[in-house]
Amino acid sequence: MIINYNFNIQRLSLFLVVFNIFILFKELPMAITGFALSTLVIPYLIKNKKVRSLLKPTLLFVGLFLLKYVFKTFLVLEVDVAFVMILASLKLWELEDIDDHFNMFLILALFESCLFLINPTFITFFLGLLKIVVFFYYILKIRNYDLSLLNGKRLLFLIAPSILLSLLLFYTFPRFTQGFLNSSNNQLLFSGNNSDLNFKKLGPLSLSSKIVFRVYGLNQEQFPLPHLYWRESILWDYFKEEWRTAYLNLKAEELEVKKPFVNYQIKLLKDYNEFLPTLDGNSHLVKSNHDFTYYSEGSFRLKNISRTNILYDVNTGYQKLIKTFLPIMERKGLRLKSKNKEEILQLILQNKALSTLSESDKLNLAIDFFKSRSFEYSLSPPAYLDVEDFILHGKKGYCSHFAASFAYITRVLGLPGRIISGYQGGEYNSFDKSLIIRELDAHAWVEVYQSKIGWIKVDPTAFVSPERIKLGASGFNEKLEPFINLYYYQLPKSFIKFATLNHFSQWMDSLDTLFNSSIFNFDKDRQQQLLNSYLPKSFSLGWLFVISLCGSMPLFWLLLTWASRKKLDPDFKRYQLFLKEMESLGLIKDEHETLTHFKNRCLAHVDFNSKYYQYILIETDFYIGKFYK
Repeated sequence: MIINYNFNIQRLSLFLVVFNIFILFKELPMAITGFALSTLVIPYLIKNKKVRSLLKPTLLFVGLFLLKYVFKTFLVLEVDVAFVMILASLKLWELEDIDDHFNMFLILALFESCLFLINPTFITFFLGLLKIVVFFYYILKIRNYDLSLLNGKRLLFLIAPSILLSLLLFYTFPRFTQGFLNSSNNQLLFSGNNSDLNFKKLGPLSLSSKIVFRVYGLNQEQFPLPHLYWRESILWDYFKEEWRTAYLNLKAEELEVKKPFVNYQIKLLKDYNEFLPTLDGNSHLVKSNHDFTYYSEGSFRLKNISRTNILYDVNTGYQKLIKTFLPIMERKGLRLKSKNKEEILQLILQNKALSTLSESDKLNLAIDFFKSRSFEYSLSPPAYLDVEDFILHGKKGYCSHFAASFAYITRVLGLPGRIISGYQGGEYNSFDKSLIIRELDAHAWVEVYQSKIGWIKVDPTAFVSPERIKLGASGFNEKLEPFINLYYYQLPKSFIKFATLNHFSQWMDSLDTLFNSSIFNFDKDRQQQLLNSYLPKSFSLGWLFVISLCGSMPLFWLLLTWASRKKLDPDFKRYQLFLKEMESLGLIKDEHETLTHFKNRCLAHVDFNSKYYQYILIETDFYIGKFYK
């Protein structure tokens, strides 16, 4: 039996390591995952133990060198995960002894912890716990433990104190979820914000279904959800065929919040984000758990980039135009260094005099010219040399192509224009009443300044592909790329056709949100908010900890007393009740008195016709017959 379980645990270990490697396939570099998989194959090719013992430290050294080479900029979390993965692969070489199995269990437990840190979702936590329990079950079997002894009562006795103590520590000690990156320079280097838009390297902003942020406080009846625009970074500067953020360094004054401002809350989930997305319009951040700077152009930027979740409350004048306009905005909104500027201007004007056109005429001319190019929305357009190449010769492009070219056209005509990057649309989750914005909702559009109106929104993509705007990114891409996302992998929806699939996906998504907000990201601020909501303002959190700790000790004592109490036999318990009943009549059994003698004494004490006479006969005869056969 032991040999059979030993063989099973080897196969189980191999399966778990390979399974985790494929889960991390898109999180770690190909060189790391390839090395780990190669390490798993080598033991099956080399059977000689001496050769293995020499090769093992060599491979460990190669693995460490590979980590140093691949992660040139030190990312603590990713390096740790990769190192544990390599250790697990090497440990599979030696699973012959029982101690090796236990060491493998510790490595796999560490592996699951690393996996959860890199993908903190409920399904990762649940599967990781399940994998660890199954592995531990096989270890117990190999050590010949009688698993039938682990009944419900014993398991409760083992687990309950740990749960109580964990909850006590969890809700009384602050937790910190920052510090995965080792310096602010690296945070900026690996920033995922889209503050630059290089036309030569244009691609879809993103087709991933990963959630970027969630919005609470909006509902389907309040707004046409597919038509919502979420402003993020503002791209002013056009230089060397690249649009980029050019900070005006002019902080805006505090906005006076007036109705009809819309109140809502945003939880930003995307890592390394620099710009805070807000509903398109005139926005005001009421409060935030991170410091931010608000610029007169209408954008918000975090002062310090963090990998933790960002939560902030917002008031927005929905569709209310931003009228702020300064000379520096005009200069930047008209800046355009281009070799073919005059050629494109004459192509747009068609023999009209630019000086005779009003602002509205120029805007209508820009729209008409853009529509005349007969652009098409495509997920696989050809490469273009620059913006001018796309305007003159292009046919297919993304929203970012259209936004860059339309902003170029307005600037050629003398209208200040700027690119706005952010998100368009969203998916309403009825389970937690939130609006989900994903990476595939990433979008780019244009704002053009009109002196009598302010900065007005123009979405060139709507001219090219109205269906893209009407359906929203999720619905539009659903028609083009109908995939189900499972972990990091995509399955065509044609394989699975369940009416409730989308509801299940939303339910899992809301479960992940609850798990992240309640457990994984339960930090010092949320701890204090939660505890202060139940405590008087004058009560100290330190006293709460002392009282909780002292109060938990009697609970542990009661639990231990209950667990150690002997379980009485039902028949003996019946006898004990009989003795108590007699004691109520003043008849107490002496320690050395036989039951027969006690029976006779009780019968002499009660009346022959009373109810107790027959009761004494029945109970004593039952006990004597049961225990003195």
